[in-house]
Amino acid sequence: MRNFDWRNARNPLVQELGWCLFSEPIVDQLPPATSLPWPCSEDRGAREILAALDHNPTPLQQHLAGLTDKRLGARFEAMWTFYLSHHPQFELLAHNWPIQKNGQTLGALDLLFRDYHLNTVIHGEIAVKFFLYYPDHPGTGLQKWIGPNPDDSLADKITHLTSHQLPLSAREETLTGLQKAGLPGAQQRACVIKGLLFHPWRQRIPLPSPFNQNHLCGEWLPLADLPALLASNPHCRWNLLDKQQWLLPKSQTFSSGKSLGTKMAERLKEKRQPVMICNDGMASNPTANRYLVLPPDWPRA
Repeated sequence: MRNFDWRNARNPLVQELGWCLFSEPIVDQLPPATSLPWPCSEDRGAREILAALDHNPTPLQQHLAGLTDKRLGARFEAMWTFYLSHHPQFELLAHNWPIQKNGQTLGALDLLFRDYHLNTVIHGEIAVKFFLYYPDHPGTGLQKWIGPNPDDSLADKITHLTSHQLPLSAREETLTGLQKAGLPGAQQRACVIKGLLFHPWRQRIPLPSPFNQNHLCGEWLPLADLPALLASNPHCRWNLLDKQQWLLPKSQTFSSGKSLGTKMAERLKEKRQPVMICNDGMASNPTANRYLVLPPDWPRA
């Protein structure tokens, strides 16, 4: 168990949990808003939890079965609440804890947990995001990293975390509410953003500190370039990923490039948003073969 590798788990759900917990982050600290790096490491306790779930995934399945919110962010958070509730180093004290003032909700703490190794209580903010560098988007720098919904940007996410979400735990309203509930206030603040950053096809865009230079990355291309991508990978099989598959580190099924084109046309008729695809060409690093294909009228659509 101590040598268990979630990447080789038999159960896709365990692979997904391992990816949410221990894949390379986009960001794991935002000074001065955070007071310490993200404290959860892939230690022996973590490997034992994942190995036990690979043998019997029922506890995780039951935990996720109660999830009514189908958004990826909610599923990602549920993975973390399960883990923090089962690892002996941590005690999950609260999650999605609402902060109110005069009957108005100011926001919520993603996670409040105790770290017994550090002997401290941590307010944790977590997110899973998928951004692509779109040079024609208005603005500069991080404003050009936008999501499949182009109203969402990496710049806005960082600003929201540093100026609003992380400082929430220091507010008087928060401390009063936690005290009334019999919960301790946070002594430290930490955040982690997981996900993928999609660089333009055959390009690499440098990112400044504090971004992890080893972040998981893919590439994006317009729909018109899809035939060229398929032609440049003639021996690969492909899969068009549903949104719920975006957190899976490995695709479970693949088909031919010709079949991919048909599926792509059908999907874009339903919803004219970027579509994520992957191929089976890099088994040693499965998240490196992800692509976002942009429809012709995106992002205006």
